[in-house]
Amino acid sequence: IEGMDIEIGYDEDIFNPLSITFNNSNEVVENYQTVSNLLSKDRTIKTVTWAIEEPQIVEGKIGEVSFNWNNKNKSGKIWLKEFQVNDEPAVGGISLIGLSDNDVVDGVNIINSLVPVELSLHQNYPNPFNPQTTIKWSMPLSGIVSLEVYNLQGQLVELLFNGQLEAGIHEQIWDATAYPSGIYFYRMTTNKKTLQKVMLLLK
Repeated sequence: IEGMDIEIGYDEDIFNPLSITFNNSNEVVENYQTVSNLLSKDRTIKTVTWAIEEPQIVEGKIGEVSFNWNNKNKSGKIWLKEFQVNDEPAVGGISLIGLSDNDVVDGVNIINSLVPVELSLHQNYPNPFNPQTTIKWSMPLSGIVSLEVYNLQGQLVELLFNGQLEAGIHEQIWDATAYPSGIYFYRMTTNKKTLQKVMLLLK
């Protein structure tokens, strides 16, 4: 992770944010700088994190946010408004510790429904790459999608995905171990539109 942007919304008349902490691994924390705004006037928690040393691979829990429940006689919502990693929309969510997403527990409703507003194909990451890269795309509506890789001659190299998907952010890894260095095109096709981008394999 080179950088990360997170925005969490909450019912301000029910909850009061107290603190936010990044991953509890000291090795990870020492490699990153984080700036957070817990007292935003638009009832959101905004946090920006960037690497000040060598970027780390972070898996699982990224951090924790603590809230004070001001009125336990009322139920309230906490929801994920934005989640980006390396300037790209990311797959992830928030949950109560020890509980699953979208559970209502003691009046607290956690909502993780991040639905994109438009169909888009993101730049693969990393790029250039060797031998694997991740391709992400965003879908505002469910539908049939195909994801294909082509070479400079316009020949189909590999069909990465072809099937039905729900609205949301999706990703597919391409392993190019069997292919030579060069420029490749990846193309996403739906019943609405065809989008294409370029990637570079360097061995």
